[in-house]
Amino acid sequence: MIDNENQSFIKQSKLESSLKLLEENNSKLISNQQLFEQMQLDLKRITHERDLAIVEKKQFITKLETLEIEYAKLEEINLNLNEKIKYLENNLEHFQQGNSSLCFNYLQKMMLV
Repeated sequence: MIDNENQSFIKQSKLESSLKLLEENNSKLISNQQLFEQMQLDLKRITHERDLAIVEKKQFITKLETLEIEYAKLEEINLNLNEKIKYLENNLEHFQQGNSSLCFNYLQKMMLV
């Protein structure tokens, strides 16, 4: 009978130990599940932020390309204006030297433009 009690006690101790281990594992599983859910939320947030950054980058690139085109146009206008300024300076020089016919021709030309 004592042997049966000992065996029962040993079984009970093993079962209690197994139950404690299962409870610990269950607690770890719940904690890991919560961590996993938080990681999923973080991943969704980061993915959304990345998508917004991609859209913003595309908009920035489009704006930059537009500005580059506008800059090229302004550079061309600037070159044309500089050429006209040089032409005017030359005509002014000729006019000041008494060559008014060149200046008159230029003024006629400018009116046609």
